[in-house]
Amino acid sequence: MKFFSGIRRYGKALKTLNQIKGERMGVKIDCDIPGGNIIVLSSNENGAVLKKDLRDTSTDWFYWCFRAAFDKAGEYEFRFEPADSPAVGSRGPAVSMDNGMTWRWAEAGTYDVGKNTFRYRYDGGRENQVVFCLSMQYQEKNLNAFLKEYAKSPYLETSILCKSNKGRDVELIHIAGTARKPEKKLFLSSRHHCCEMTATYVLEGILREALENREFREVFEVFAVPFADRDGVVDGDQGKNRRPHDHARDYGDNPIYSETANIMKLIRQEKMNVVFDLHCPWIYQGCNESIYFVGPELKRMEEGTLRLSGLIENDPERKVPFAAEDIVLYGTSWNTGANYTQGKTLARWAGDLDFVELSTSIEIPYANAREFTFSADDWRSFGRTVARAFVRYFR
Repeated sequence: MKFFSGIRRYGKALKTLNQIKGERMGVKIDCDIPGGNIIVLSSNENGAVLKKDLRDTSTDWFYWCFRAAFDKAGEYEFRFEPADSPAVGSRGPAVSMDNGMTWRWAEAGTYDVGKNTFRYRYDGGRENQVVFCLSMQYQEKNLNAFLKEYAKSPYLETSILCKSNKGRDVELIHIAGTARKPEKKLFLSSRHHCCEMTATYVLEGILREALENREFREVFEVFAVPFADRDGVVDGDQGKNRRPHDHARDYGDNPIYSETANIMKLIRQEKMNVVFDLHCPWIYQGCNESIYFVGPELKRMEEGTLRLSGLIENDPERKVPFAAEDIVLYGTSWNTGANYTQGKTLARWAGDLDFVELSTSIEIPYANAREFTFSADDWRSFGRTVARAFVRYFR
């Protein structure tokens, strides 16, 4: 199975550990799944001590995802080390009973953010395999389910942008009306940092609105790359702060990643009018528990971003909390020149192109916007809100 080749070794190592424990084991852990990432430090019949696998990330980060198979009923505890290295988010782990197709949050009271732990009670029933993840993972199977839902749409086309550095197909989605040529071209991307999964639900929501809203298609022709770090998404890498630099800092004269090189080529070739890059922030606390725009360095792009933010905030159909004032302006907080010493982002690079009218990026939280807790459908709903704002921006 080609797509699993990069992670299969981790699953094998964990199975060997479980075999050593023998019949005392009540849970077997592996990460032999798309997006899998975990290291088991120790385990017993009541749970395990775990560690995130940083791989080629040069700093600490917080992504993890694993599968657990329970052999007997009972309560199990999973603890991450080091204790001061964030791993359990503000709503605990996301839980999937169908191998990552659908997700729910852990029950209240079953996790401790400060102690980096969560508990799970298995009732002894038939559903003994559970996938746990930092947040609600979005993988190829989720994208394919969306594409299948709209397979008969005359407006939807799928193709391959390029091959990734490891030889995987990098999906390109194209949406265009059939009656007349749209006024503008819109480019969408997510997963320049492959762990930033919730951004892809929002991207999907934009695409859903594009396929269903005739007015949107009159204004925009859409090109979308959901997985800008295709290998990292499947392999379960952190993707942030890769050595020598990650995909989100690869927009320069000599890109080292196939996806970024071909995204630049596509944007130039099609002369995109709008470039919109979706990300996720830090795991929790402060501005990271709100949706916010990243203020562009270029003044004309900042002005456009502020206008778009206002349109989103004032959408009467919006169901998700959003405040335009949450924007992190360039030169404030983490959004300074010091954060971009390794290279330009997509939004910054595209902002220099004379045919690009708006180039900006947004941060989508991993679990909650203030007190509001996201579901997959909530992220999709926000994507629809963004799509409507784009239409109003140009009309």
